Amino acid sequence: MTERKLDHSRPPLPFMGSKMRWWRELERLAQSLPYGACVFDAFGGSMSAARVIKDARPDLTVVTNDYEHVFRNRLDAAPQTASILSELQGFVPPQSSACFERLSPEVQERAVAIVETASDSQTAWSWLNKRSSIRNKVPTTACVDVERCETWTDDLLVIDERLDEREARYVVNSGAFVMLDPPYFGKDQDSYSDGIEDAQAFARAVIETGDNWCLFECPGSPLVSVAMPLATEIIPYAGKPGRMHVHEIMLVRQWPQPEAETPPACCEALGVPGFSTALSTSPWDCGQIQL
Repeated sequence: MTERKLDHSRPPLPFMGSKMRWWRELERLAQSLPYGACVFDAFGGSMSAARVIKDARPDLTVVTNDYEHVFRNRLDAAPQTASILSELQGFVPPQSSACFERLSPEVQERAVAIVETASDSQTAWSWLNKRSSIRNKVPTTACVDVERCETWTDDLLVIDERLDEREARYVVNSGAFVMLDPPYFGKDQDSYSDGIEDAQAFARAVIETGDNWCLFECPGSPLVSVAMPLATEIIPYAGKPGRMHVHEIMLVRQWPQPEAETPPACCEALGVPGFSTALSTSPWDCGQIQL
């Protein structure tokens, strides 16, 4: 297996809402978990939170849910994406305040034709539309790190499941520590458009019935109102230094758990310590696990 580069400052692909800015708090949380525990990252996103937890504590079993198979597909497409960005970099001119609308019609047309061939058009558009002036002055690895993409899921158990309130009881009963970063109402991502209400219901049920979870949310979210009285730790994040406006908050509920002297018996199909009894009767498709 290729040795993986550790970099907790950013994910290997651009991702809105990445939890990398919380990496210090996540490392501290990982150190507080009992030996051999299982962590379930219910809404994996860029899988950044799961990656930090696993790097900090290799003894933990970390399961991350790639909601609708979005990020894993982007990781697989990284070599093609890097090639496309290199091609764009060759003719999209550096500008002091570049954005797609300010490019000439000829360059726009050529760029769109290339971007439309990308399997990961999200990364290509991110490079082209938002920061083309910056991206033309640095290597494309600033946007796509192919080497890290290839090893990003190493030692993680990756599933692909839509979650709703029914699944919450299986997860809570499993004894896993649950990380919650659900898509929120108004999120501008088509991949979440059909499942936001279910995701919010799942998160709320875990918060109300579980004793070991952490929640990342905007302060105005209804979930924060539910979680605040139950949390054993509240960590505000104010964004860039000097900004007082808190745009995301981390709430943790954690009660002492016994260490696992040996990995407990588990569902044969899943092979995840701590999920044995709960998920052996769960409707989840264990065949989607990718080691």
